[in-house]
Parts: sequence; structure tokens; C-alpha cells
Amino acid sequence: MTRTKRTLLCTAIVVAVLGTSVLALRGVPTKAAPESQVVSDFALLDHTGQFHQLSRYATARAVVLYSHDAGCPTSSETLASLQEARRNVAQQNVAFLAIDANPRDDRETLRRETAKTGLDIPILQDESQLVTESLHVARSGEAILLDTKSWRIVYRGPVEQDARAAGPSPSRRRHHLVEAITAFLAGRPVTIDARPAPATGCAIASDDRIPAKPGGISYAADIVPILRAKCTACHRQGGIAPWAMDSYDLVKVWSPRMRAVILTGRMPPWHADPTIGKFAHDRSLSTEQKRTLVRWIDAGSPRGANADSLTTTPGPPAEEWPLGTPDVVSELPLQEIPATGILEYRYVRIAAPVRQDTWVRAVQIAPRNPKVMHHAVLLIEYPPRWQHQQPQWQEGVGGFFATYAPALHPTPFPPDSGGFLPAGATLLFQLHYTATGEATTDVPRVAFYFHTKPPALEARIVGAVNMGFNIPPNAEDVPVEATYAFDQAVTLHGFFPHMHYRGKRFRYEVYYPDGTREVLLSVPRYDFNWQTFYTLQTPKPIPQGTKIVMTGAFDNSPGNPANPDPSKEVRWGHQSWDEMFLGYMMYTAPKGASPDPAGGRAAIPTQRLR
Repeated sequence: MTRTKRTLLCTAIVVAVLGTSVLALRGVPTKAAPESQVVSDFALLDHTGQFHQLSRYATARAVVLYSHDAGCPTSSETLASLQEARRNVAQQNVAFLAIDANPRDDRETLRRETAKTGLDIPILQDESQLVTESLHVARSGEAILLDTKSWRIVYRGPVEQDARAAGPSPSRRRHHLVEAITAFLAGRPVTIDARPAPATGCAIASDDRIPAKPGGISYAADIVPILRAKCTACHRQGGIAPWAMDSYDLVKVWSPRMRAVILTGRMPPWHADPTIGKFAHDRSLSTEQKRTLVRWIDAGSPRGANADSLTTTPGPPAEEWPLGTPDVVSELPLQEIPATGILEYRYVRIAAPVRQDTWVRAVQIAPRNPKVMHHAVLLIEYPPRWQHQQPQWQEGVGGFFATYAPALHPTPFPPDSGGFLPAGATLLFQLHYTATGEATTDVPRVAFYFHTKPPALEARIVGAVNMGFNIPPNAEDVPVEATYAFDQAVTLHGFFPHMHYRGKRFRYEVYYPDGTREVLLSVPRYDFNWQTFYTLQTPKPIPQGTKIVMTGAFDNSPGNPANPDPSKEVRWGHQSWDEMFLGYMMYTAPKGASPDPAGGRAAIPTQRLR
């Protein structure tokens, strides 16, 4: 098969898996687009930090998008009109979303405005202004009505006629948006006469904090550095991505798809709320990087005259051991994976590869056949002389020594800390495989990196779990919670939330002994396909008596594109079509600081796994 054919085949596969995006418009508009425009899918966070994606509103009969500007003098008046329109069609299954593209309107500003006006419509923040540009919106106060069957615009214009133009009597106002919705839902043509441009809105200002690039966007100088920084770690030969960014030609072929996944936030895979906390190895694109990539694609993805550095200076190949050469590698017995069937967890024990008590600074589990490995967890079983210090792993739900999941990069223990591996210990592996339609095998390995002398701190990964939830069929937002209490002072270094396909969101919030609270991580859109360990840039000291409350929600509705079956009631279970709610944390503490080596307790009791 030729390289071109392989590229086209990969394109077809990815589009089939991720879903075909609606058509994207090109360029920055100078006038309103026609009402026949098909609107591109997009995803944004709202003023409360909740995630919204346009395509997930496909179950509504129609969607109203409204351009908003909190700084506009007529903002309160136009929001009141929008609220009135929503009340008038409250029983018609029409979704309303406001979009704010004013670069000066931060989340707190929008929160204050909604509190003042009583607005119960989410205000989405379009910080890059790319969604607003693709909608060809130039002013606030404009409403756009979408047909969710085709995502075409069937009406665009004001919510209602300007009250000042209508005269002193409110009864003379024309409720254009309500008229349009009523006609559309009745199957009649939407013909609203004498629709003036929104006279009370404000022009949407460009973000002057990000200056335009002199001479336009350069492929060599602007695009390639972004791809190398954010994309090619996965998109390279031997990487986990379905295609390699190793030439301009391939990037150009894939650029429409790149545009779609940037606007929906699917790529690069990073799901932490950018307004909460700072994390190492942040894969997300900055606002400037998003604009640069999308505007370059909208301009036709020009190459320019310079040489293609993706070809002339290829990036490094995928590394077998990203953390460097291991001190020792242990191999597990051959694992045979059948072609079909539901595969139960496997538990494999091998001797620890140490002859004396050892401190580990890093560990990596590596399958030889990653296509079939769903996950692996490493637990340490201490020898009899160390039983008094045995961590309460609870078969993985209470914590672990190391883990593997697709796209989860190995993370070393924090500086001057390590995990304890006593001589005579047993390595217990929990292995979960998934049948792929073809009988195959795997020989997993585990690599250890040792300290040359004992570190000052012990590192632990502990978890809180809730197994008692029940997710009804078709339920869109089922809340769930778990709590972990620290019995000693520790330093938090990172978080690893874990749910399955119905996982919707996940949040870690600290409740300090003095009564104050602080959110340390919020994942507004949980994605089971991307298991991420969020490592704090600055470790967080936690006093004794602190509680970490983990809250989240499940989405078992048809609107969840990853949902295996919205008609099923779902409970805790091992398989991906079951669910889990596990909040792991990595912390460090002085060695021997607590008689409980786990350093705390899960406040919600756990059940023993089968």
C-alpha cells in the first residue's frame, strides 16, 4: 500500500471513530454569513467552568446561540430579552447558549453579571474568538437559531426589535427570535420581515493582547514550532497517534481535521480547567497557539518558500524507556489473549528484583502489545518482617505503586523521594486485557530506577473510592462523591482521576482544618480515552486533619458520544461499560512519620473486589 493510500485510510478511520465534523468556514469574516451556513462543531467552558459542546445538544429540537459582551452598556437589557424568549419557548426543547468573546470578560465578571441579572443561561467563554469568527458574528446582541438535524442556521438577527425603535409601548415590540423558533418548530419557513441589525449591541473588539504577526503566519517560523511542542510527541513514527507529523504534505492533508479537533478541544489531549492550578507537562494549546494554527489552516495552510523542517530535521523517534535507561527490567510470563469474549482481571506475581531493601525513584510498566492492554496496576506485597508497614492497596482501589494505561506517560516520584521496595517482596500485577477480534499474546515488562542512597521522603499514591453509586438509564448528570482524610501533614504532588466511558467531570477540593476551601484540580470534560496524571508545578503542603473531597458526575444519556448503551442501569464494575469513581493522589511525607504508611483514610468505605 502506498503512503498516500495509507494516509487516506487513516483519515477515514479517524473520522469514523471521532465523528464527522460539520463544515468549517474559512477566514475572518467582513460581513454576516448567509443563513444557510452550516455551523462547525465547537466546545467551550462556561462562566461556572462547566463544559459544553455544540454537537452534544443534538437531542434538542433547536439551539440558540447568542453573542454576548458583559462590558456592553446594553448587556442587561439584551439578556433580559433573551431570558424572556427562553421562557416563551420553555416547553419546546430548545437549548440556549450565550457566547462571550470579549477578551476583557473573565469568568468572575461573567459570574457577577449572571448573579445580578438572574440569568440561568450558560455563558460560554470564547477566549480565542475563533468560534465567534466562524459564526461570522461582529456584534453582541445577535441571536442565531440552529436546526440540530443539519446544524444549519435558520435565523440570525436580534432577539427582538429595539424597544426604542418600537416606541414607548412594550406591546409594540417584535419578538423576532420567538417568531423564528415558533415557525421553525411548526415546520413553516422562517420569514421575519424588517429585521434590523442589532442596534443596541456593541462591536466585538479584537484581543490586542496578542498582536498580529507581521507578514502573516509562517509555516516554518510559527506552525512547526507549535507542532513540535504540542503534537509530535505522539504524532511521530512509532508513536500512539494514527499518523506522523513528519512532512508539510501530511500536515496539509490533515489540516481540516486538525482545525476540527482544535475547536472541539479534542487535541491536544489535556482536560484540566486552565483557570485552576498550574501543572507540569501541560499539553494544552495557548490562546495564541490556537489562533495561529486555525488561522493558518483557514488561509489554506500555505507552506511558504522555506525548507520543510519537519522533513529536513525530523524529531527524535519514540523512546522505549522515556525516563532513561532502567537499572533493572523484569519480564512477566507470556499472556495469551483470546480473540473474543469478556476478559476478567488477571493477577500475576513475580519476585521483586532486589536483594536488599531498596528505594525506587521511578518505575514504568510497558506492554509489548499495547493494543490489547486496557490497564495494568503494580502492587507490592511486603515480606513478613515488613508486614506492619504493608500499604492497604485494597487490590488497587486504595492506591498503587505504579500503573499503566494507554496514553498515560510514566511519572517519576517527586525529587528526593521514593517508593519503598523491601528485599523479599513480591510484585503483584493486576492486568486487564481487551479482546480485539484476533488471538494474540503479550509479554509485559516493568522497569525500575533506583536511588543510590535513601531519600529524605517517602512517596505514596493513595486513593478514595465510591462504589455505592447507581446510574439510571438515560440520566445526563448523576453526581458522585468520595472523601480522603489526611491523618498527618503531607505535601501533595499530583492527581489521577479515574472513571470509565460515562465519566463526565471530576474535581478535587481541599477542606482545610481552619474551615477554608480550595479547588486544586477541575476536569470539566473527563475522557476515559486519555488517562492523565496531573502533576502540580508547585507542590501543595497539606496540614494534618485536611480532607480532600472529590466530586464528579456520570453522563448516561444519548448525548454522551462515548456511552456504550444509554438504556442500561450502570453500577460499579471492572469492565469499561461498567463504571468506577476513583480519585488517586501522590504525596510525600518524611519516612516513618505515621504508623499508618498510607498516611490517611478514605472516608467512604470500600468493598473488596472479586
